Amino acid sequence: MKKLLQELKSKLLFEVTFNLKPGVEIGQTLAGKRTIYPVLDGFFDVLI
Repeated sequence: MKKLLQELKSKLLFEVTFNLKPGVEIGQTLAGKRTIYPVLDGFFDVLI
């Protein structure tokens, strides 16, 4: 049998960190319960 999928080769490019406010319940949607978390601040670090 022929192998159809190849192994995914990946490398971590960056990290992202957020400080969030408490979640705001929006309510039920067709996709499930919706909650929004406002971002206070944050940063990203390029790793490559």
